[in-house]
Parts: sequence; structure tokens; C-alpha cells
Amino acid sequence: MSKIEWTDKTWNVITGCTQVSPACQNCYAKALTKRLQGMAKKGCKGAEKYIKGWDEVEFHTDMLGHIFNFNKYHSGHKVFVNSMSDTFHDKVSYSHLKMLFNVMGARKDITFQVLTKREMRMYAFLTEHTELLTPNICVGVTAENQAMVDKRVDWLVYMKTEVKRFANKDIKIFVSCEPLLEYLDLSAYINELDWVILGGERANKKGRVMEFEWVKSLYEQCKEASTPFFFKQWGDCEKIVKDSLKGDDEILAKAIENTKDFPNFKQKGGK
Repeated sequence: MSKIEWTDKTWNVITGCTQVSPACQNCYAKALTKRLQGMAKKGCKGAEKYIKGWDEVEFHTDMLGHIFNFNKYHSGHKVFVNSMSDTFHDKVSYSHLKMLFNVMGARKDITFQVLTKREMRMYAFLTEHTELLTPNICVGVTAENQAMVDKRVDWLVYMKTEVKRFANKDIKIFVSCEPLLEYLDLSAYINELDWVILGGERANKKGRVMEFEWVKSLYEQCKEASTPFFFKQWGDCEKIVKDSLKGDDEILAKAIENTKDFPNFKQKGGK
């Protein structure tokens, strides 16, 4: 199983990436790629695809067929697509994206979770190729600060509206507020979102602080709108935050920690 709580497995067809926003400052995928590249150079089995390192974005067509390993990717699994890269990186061609989405559509018994920081490329591709959007694919954006909410979430919600208008398809969309770097106001979008994930930063004890009031506000925004809310972790600031809490806030913090909601993912069929 994946160490990422909100998914069951990861499926990395793409390796390499480029940092594009404040959330990328302490990117875990960049650090892990460096380690895997070192392993690949030593001939370690399973690390071969990371041999070119972080700066080389590469689509591994041989990885597409791995999703049909039913012993690893069980029916009903939630699968995070390209946790080590960004599916909509501008170095990934439309032809490769079509291949990827066609394969996801072929395994309708799995929920695929596609998360990006490149909302415009996602919008352009998916509104042009709405036929590739099957009910088992949900798409989301990272929003670590209000600027990214106003930019990325705005386009995400607009895409959902456009797909509904022109293709008559209801798609699941989500926002990952990890690492949460400031207070966020999701009120303009909360009723259209199907899921909100929240997490503090882990970066070998160098993670930036996530304040309790920011967490409390997002939790309450989701609760008021009945939007599924998933609390992932406090991150490196856990002790700082918890030592500052007293009384009702301590009780609320525990309730937030235990809130790990999922939307009603749609899946069909089996093998």
C-alpha cells in the first residue's frame, strides 16, 4: 500500500519535473528522484527509469501496461497517477496524454487520482478531449496559498463547468492544500469541489509552519458546505502547533486529525 494516506497505490508513468510555485520549495519527489537515480546508477532493479534524474521529464510507455497487473492494482483501488512528476507538464506530449487517459479508461474498476500544478494545460487538454474523461478519473490541483486558489482552483472549477456544458459529463474534482502555507478562502469554489485534502509540510524537520487557525478555517469551510475533507498530517510543525493549543482547540484539533473523508468515487466493472 502507498504511504500517501489518501490513496492506495501510486503509478508513475512519468519521471522528472520542474518546480513552478512555492509548494515546490521542498519537493519530496525531487529528493526521492535523486536517491533513486543513485540507486539506478548502481544497477538496482526497479530504479532504472530514474537514471536520467529530476531535470529530464520522460514518459515511460512501458509503464502503461503495469496498471493491468491485477495482483498489484486491485479492483476498487484508488491510484495516484504520477506522484513523482506532473501529468500535465509541458514536456509531456498530447499523444502521450491520450495514451495515458485511454489506459485509465480501460480500467474502470480503479479510481485514478490525477493531481497537477499546471491547471491551464490540464484545462486545454481535457476540454479538447472530453471523450477521455471516464467516471473513474478524478482530477485536482495543488493550492498552497490564496494566489494558487484564485488561479488554479478557479480554472479547475471552470473546467468542470465546461465539461458539463459541452460533454454533459459530471467529473470529480479535488484540491490538495499541501503544504498549506497560509489562510485560504475557498468560499467561491467550495460548493463545486468534491474533495479537499489538507496537509502540513514534511521536509526533514525543515518544513514550513502551518498554523492551527488556517487548518480550523478550512475544516469549517468544508464542514459547512458538506464537502469531504481529508486531514493528512501536521507535518514538521506538529509539536509547535499542539504545544500552543488549549481547551476547546485541543479537542477540535483531535477531531480534525481524525477526519479522513473520501468522495463517492465512481467505479464500474472488474477485469
